[in-house]
Amino acid sequence: IAYIYRHTSLDSTIVYCDEALKVSRKIKSVKGEIKSLSFLGNCYLSKNDLSKAAEYFEEALAISREHESFSHEIILLNNLGILRLNQGKFDEALKNYQAVLKRSEEKNDPLMIVTAQINIASVHANMENSEKATDYFYSAMELAKKHNLNEQLINIHGGLSEQYIIKRDYEEALNHLSISLRIAKELNHKDRISLLFNKIGLIYLNMGEHDQSLNYFEKALKINKEIGRGEDARIYVNIARNHFSKGNYYK
Repeated sequence: IAYIYRHTSLDSTIVYCDEALKVSRKIKSVKGEIKSLSFLGNCYLSKNDLSKAAEYFEEALAISREHESFSHEIILLNNLGILRLNQGKFDEALKNYQAVLKRSEEKNDPLMIVTAQINIASVHANMENSEKATDYFYSAMELAKKHNLNEQLINIHGGLSEQYIIKRDYEEALNHLSISLRIAKELNHKDRISLLFNKIGLIYLNMGEHDQSLNYFEKALKINKEIGRGEDARIYVNIARNHFSKGNYYK
């Protein structure tokens, strides 16, 4: 049930994961315990509660290593890499992702290879190394298309859009975001849709198209309130920027 709610209601996911964790510990299911802890970590990561997310990921990682569950270990190391990236610890994140990529290639796991490539690209993007970031994104895209990894394609096109924004190629950036948005809608990933609406709104704001921009910000805000995503403040700031740029200072 938690799996079903993961993209539509974070609070509901947390409730069901807590119950799953209790049951897993009661019946001594190591796999169930690791999965429940991982899910909880991802929920709190989505809610931007990084310290709580780290607690759950690290606890799950310790159990994975204790029981030599290598597949879970790779996933958790990847999740911790995402968290370190969000904390701005780029060197730690990059080292982590490169280790995940190496292990994933040894196991010939396309999903984890693509995921590692996306995350390495994201680190390089944050380090303002656009050329390396773009190379990793396109490499990930090729493999993701080959294996129909649609969730990963959302992130890849979103990441590429950021690189084109840096180049002020807004049309190409919107092209990649429109592909991400189409896939996210097909998969009913409301959390992703909200993020994409916000990104599109920012591009239109940069282009001086205020009405289009405000429309997308309001769509993002509406979805955020529906699913309980804890990033309303960021969208309100963007709405304020929109009004300010039009001279509506009191709004």
